[in-house]
Order: sequence, then structure tokens, then C-alpha cells
Amino acid sequence: MNVAREVVEGMAYSEGDIELLHILVSQAAISLQNAKLFSDLEQTYVDVIRSLTLILEAKSPYTRGHSEGVTRYATRIARKLGMKEEEIKLIKQGGIFHDIGKIGIKESILSKPSGLTKEEYDIVKEHPVIGDGILKPISFFDKIRPMVRSHHERIDGKGYPDGLTGKDMSIFIRIMVVADSYDAMASDRPYRKRLSKKKIIEELERNSGTQFDADIARTMIKILEENGRL
Repeated sequence: MNVAREVVEGMAYSEGDIELLHILVSQAAISLQNAKLFSDLEQTYVDVIRSLTLILEAKSPYTRGHSEGVTRYATRIARKLGMKEEEIKLIKQGGIFHDIGKIGIKESILSKPSGLTKEEYDIVKEHPVIGDGILKPISFFDKIRPMVRSHHERIDGKGYPDGLTGKDMSIFIRIMVVADSYDAMASDRPYRKRLSKKKIIEELERNSGTQFDADIARTMIKILEENGRL
């Protein structure tokens, strides 16, 4: 900290002034150190959850890279919409962690080569709630949890786990819904091959306003038209 003052009566600063400066500088140093510790702790939590995500994706070749893909598409949408960098940071974390709840689902169900039974599908549908529960004890992730819990909700209220409608879904959730769905359609799955770009655009258009927010779906389509398959 640098300070300057015109010399008055032969002395720029009194002993009281110097003591006050010592106090201010000490408080500033403590604040900076606390900020660094907070940042380090946050990064530790992020690294731990990211490791769990990698463990999850290692279970099945069909889920490998899914979180990275969703993060990439969600970020592209957010930037196209002109969102702030701090908001994009949340979007990135939401993408990385959105499927963390699947770590609580049996591998035999996640990797099943044929269609799921109703009972198995009901089990898979629990993963958003499981993921929300994993992040709940960590206050750093309070802003991330809605994306984790609600990335399978729909604008028309027919999604899960809470049956939210469009008015209850933040822009973060709406972006995650589209990004997650796009990656699913653009990737091979045990029960089907990836869809073509044309078919994906048709699906985005067909489900716009029901499953997907119309503006977000339109933004995703525009990105695809400008860049091709991402």
C-alpha cells in the first residue's frame, strides 16, 4: 500500500497515522489470504466431484465424455446468448456435475444394450435427486444444484423429478436441458446410433416450446447451422 501526503509542520504522518496504516494493511493481508484459502477450498471440492464424474463415466463407453460434451455445448449456448463470465462459470460447473447422481445407479442398468424396462427407467430417473443430494452438503455448489436436479425437466411440466414448468426453470436449467439432450442425440447409445445433424435439428424444432425453451432451442440450432456438428 502506497500513501502520499503533503508535509505539514515538518511531519507527513503522525504515529497515530502510521498505526492506522498498519491496521489497514494487516486487515487487507488477512482478507487476501482468506480469499485464497476460499478459492483453494472451492477448487478442491470441484476436483473431488470431477473425479467422481470420471469414475462414473469410466463405467460405460457410452457415457464417457458426456459431461465434457454437455459442458461444451452449454457454454457455447451461454456465450451466444451474451451471458456474463461469472454466469458461464456456473454453467460450466453445472455441465460437469449434472449427471453425478448416476454414480448411484447400477452399471448393469446404465450400460444395458437394449431398452430399459419401466422399473429400470424409474431407477435411472432418480439420478437427478441423487446428484442434488451429493452436492447439498457443500455450500459452494448451492447455485449449481438446480441444474443438477432439473436437467430432465421440461417446459411443459412433463419432465422429472419435480414436474417443473417453464416459469419455474431458470435460464441455467433451460440451457442444461438443451445441451444434455443435444449430446444424447449426437452420441452413440447402447440402443441406437447417433442421430444425423438434420435429424437433431428436426428434433429440436419439433420439441421447441414443449420439452425445450424455444429461444434456447433456436440458439442451439443457429450454432449448429453456423458450425456443423460440434
